[in-house]
Amino acid sequence: MRARDTGELLLLGALKNFGIDDAGAARLIALHGADRCWPQVRAMRLRLEQHHAAGDPIRHPGRFLRRAIEQNYELPDALRAELVAVPPPRRSAVELETQRVAEELDEQQIRDVIGTLPPRQLAELSAKAAAEVDENFVMRASRGPARDAAIRARIVRLARESLVTTR
Repeated sequence: MRARDTGELLLLGALKNFGIDDAGAARLIALHGADRCWPQVRAMRLRLEQHHAAGDPIRHPGRFLRRAIEQNYELPDALRAELVAVPPPRRSAVELETQRVAEELDEQQIRDVIGTLPPRQLAELSAKAAAEVDENFVMRASRGPARDAAIRARIVRLARESLVTTR
């Protein structure tokens, strides 16, 4: 099983919010990619509002969204204009460095480094890492495995920095 980045975890959550199960959401992302799924998720919100306002609610949003992604439904004009006008967000330097550290070390290595830290230093680094992750990540994950992994990787980076400055 491959590691998922924050953006993919958020997309999985968005698809699940419309009633698509975990396996179905993962399959849609794998087959069609996030670049095709995200606009359809955003369009689905507009479609739901429009259908509801017209008195014709969409009864099975998950099924509708799955078909929209699979068949690449045309996006509403307002959303198309918005997608052209807004460039994709840039990842911050902290986010890129955290991802690099996470890819460089496997989960066991991260646990080993964290396990060697004195409790007081671990508490300080954990607080600092959580603040930096929450402040700097473009794709925010409120709580969950992506945020936790980013914080653990950030703790390792901060621990390495503190070792260099104390030598």
